Amino acid sequence: MNKTEYLDRIKTQFESAKAEAESVINPQKMRPVASSSDFIPFHDAEVLIVPQNENLVGYLNPTNATKQTYSDYPLLNVETVLVGDDELKVVLPRRPAFGQVCIIDWLNVTMKAVSFQTGETASMRSVTTWQHAIIKNVSQTLKQIFGFAISHQLPKGMHFYDMTFELEHKAGLVCIGGQSDTVLIQLNGEGCTYAKYGWESDFHAFLELQAIDPKITRVDLAHDDLYGDYTSLAWFARQYEIDGFTSHRKKPEIEMRGNWKRPNGKGRTLYIGTPKSSKYCRIYEKGKKFGDKNSNWLRTEVEFKSRSYFIELDVLVNPSKYFLSAYPCFHVFDHQQKIESDFFERVEREKSISFTKAFAITQHQFGRYLYCFRKEFEKHGLDDKSLLDLLTDIENKQYPERLNALSIPNFFNTKPAN
Repeated sequence: MNKTEYLDRIKTQFESAKAEAESVINPQKMRPVASSSDFIPFHDAEVLIVPQNENLVGYLNPTNATKQTYSDYPLLNVETVLVGDDELKVVLPRRPAFGQVCIIDWLNVTMKAVSFQTGETASMRSVTTWQHAIIKNVSQTLKQIFGFAISHQLPKGMHFYDMTFELEHKAGLVCIGGQSDTVLIQLNGEGCTYAKYGWESDFHAFLELQAIDPKITRVDLAHDDLYGDYTSLAWFARQYEIDGFTSHRKKPEIEMRGNWKRPNGKGRTLYIGTPKSSKYCRIYEKGKKFGDKNSNWLRTEVEFKSRSYFIELDVLVNPSKYFLSAYPCFHVFDHQQKIESDFFERVEREKSISFTKAFAITQHQFGRYLYCFRKEFEKHGLDDKSLLDLLTDIENKQYPERLNALSIPNFFNTKPAN
């Protein structure tokens, strides 16, 4: 059996084991995921396999959980996958989610540089010339997907690459040169927030259909409790004490920063794990970080790295499945689905929002209602002006403070003609 046949066999058996794990099984029975040595190797662990219509959503209520509650919590499905020739990694655990409860706040992805190859670049003999041509193609692709391109080259390479380029609006980085002829695309928090609406599915499609050997090496998932309605730092600290952050019976490291004895309004942070961990949690008072001493806004972030995990591309379109599985106490987020209005409020609290972004979100969130209103007004002999006059009959007619007025001309300059 040659290497290709072996990898095909591994892939087939992995899909078979995955399908078996996701099938409808009696949720009260504990059993190993795979028992046959013919299957791809799995960690020895007994897991609770739960039917799709029951899953683990609402399995426990962390608000009244005890140490015994978490001690009895079932182990999540643990799968391993062969990466490369001989590297075995744990597939990032996941559990079903009803709606999205988090956003992507950071993303590092690598892929072969030839993913951006064209007929023109294929004939280039100079490595430097070829790399700059590839970067030009990367820039065009990112402009289509995210709405911003590469801005300029930095003086020195980063992340062990020869060359590093910064994205427009300081939204992230692109690196090339070395590292097994790969390209690194890094999207920071600003980039994730201000990228085109729906960039996650567009980038997922690109990675699935065009990119060669794409790998997510880091992804940060975040949840915002804007008013502190159901979480607080004190509550999370208590969860740590009763093993709400303990996975597979191993208690992670903890660090507290800021003035916990006498909170001074400058903000505190709770860290679970260490910066070198493959799973690292940061929980902090984000509103206070922005200078609002009376804010109860709490941000919960989990950073996943590929050091120990195989991070599936699916995390781009279904991030909540992976976020919720991070820790048992994250059941507190089970029914905290995020809606587009939350996005508006979060962005307005953070920084300015572009006119195009505001238009896209309004269209996505309220487009069907506006279409319905329009049709009903037409039935009664009323025009669009009557509809808009009624919708905009509000006290405060000032432009939103955070709306980036400089972005308005660009919207109308690029808007297709009727």
